[in-house]
Amino acid sequence: MLVHQSFIPVPVHVIEKHGNKWTDPENMVVSGAYKLTERTPNEKISLTKNDYYFNAKNIEVQELIFYTINDASTAYRMYENNEIDAVFAIIPSDLIKEIELKNDYYSSPINGLYYYSFNTHIKPLDNVKIREALTLAIDRQTLTSKIIKNGAIPTRNVSPKFNNYSYKKSLELFNPQKAKQLMSEAGYPDGKGFPTLKIKYNTNENHKKIAEFIQNQWLKILKINIELTNEEWASFLDNKQKGNYEIARSGWIGDYADPSTFLTLFQKGLSNFSSYNYFNEEYENLMKQSNFEQDPIKRQDILREAESIIIEKDFPIAPIYIYAGNYLFKNDKWTGWEPNIAERFDFSQLKLIK
Repeated sequence: MLVHQSFIPVPVHVIEKHGNKWTDPENMVVSGAYKLTERTPNEKISLTKNDYYFNAKNIEVQELIFYTINDASTAYRMYENNEIDAVFAIIPSDLIKEIELKNDYYSSPINGLYYYSFNTHIKPLDNVKIREALTLAIDRQTLTSKIIKNGAIPTRNVSPKFNNYSYKKSLELFNPQKAKQLMSEAGYPDGKGFPTLKIKYNTNENHKKIAEFIQNQWLKILKINIELTNEEWASFLDNKQKGNYEIARSGWIGDYADPSTFLTLFQKGLSNFSSYNYFNEEYENLMKQSNFEQDPIKRQDILREAESIIIEKDFPIAPIYIYAGNYLFKNDKWTGWEPNIAERFDFSQLKLIK
């Protein structure tokens, strides 16, 4: 947790002298390998080597320039034309099948979860069998490989795998037969009498494609009707916080490399980020217990027990996939870079291949 950027030390004397202008290039004082020399909003950020860095003598790259490019195709063209040496954010989805065959293409899971939130206080979603059925009636493998095609990893877990944690148990990603059985047990055989539900998502073409896929899946498998509604981000966020939804698109990028960055979202006071006003006393107690457990192995077991409540018992959300980072990096020119789950890259390690 201490590696999170909120714990990075800042130069208090500079802040006191310059106030909110302390981050201007001419005022900023840093302790890292590079210092800010130019920042043009929506265009580029330039960094140069910090001669006061403790390991400055071993820093080979003297200058780094990061371009703000909102269009994936533009970024790819610049990369192919050798105008830039790496693409760390956006890869054209329509070219991903071609690009992923290249030796300089990298794809790696990152610390993020895409999921659907169920409002468990609204009928019929207050019935856990309905929530489990909806969860099991999503073909995550087809969704990630055929629809979004961005390297995302299908999952039913809340937490990604970390060096110090994994759920261990393998869960079925898709079980349409059990989903149908659960709907029947809940009183809706073949979807008869089931009310029309709404999936709400913030305006985005990718979210729309995912919602349409799941809408069609639930109609085909469970014989239920789903309406789709989209809202601009501010309205969408406000309605989610107030519980004004039945099913809502959700996502979370972890703040640090530990399962608690995801599992705490289901605790009292934070559950609006997962499922509106969700609460389970057993879960709450397990999470509190994990906070005081000093044995790392025992702590892992406690967190697995807590995660099992979410993904095998209560189903307040339907996990869909773990985000993936997709990158292009000129590995025939440079060495010293590798993807990682936190997407925090140490550019001081870059070396020119000679």
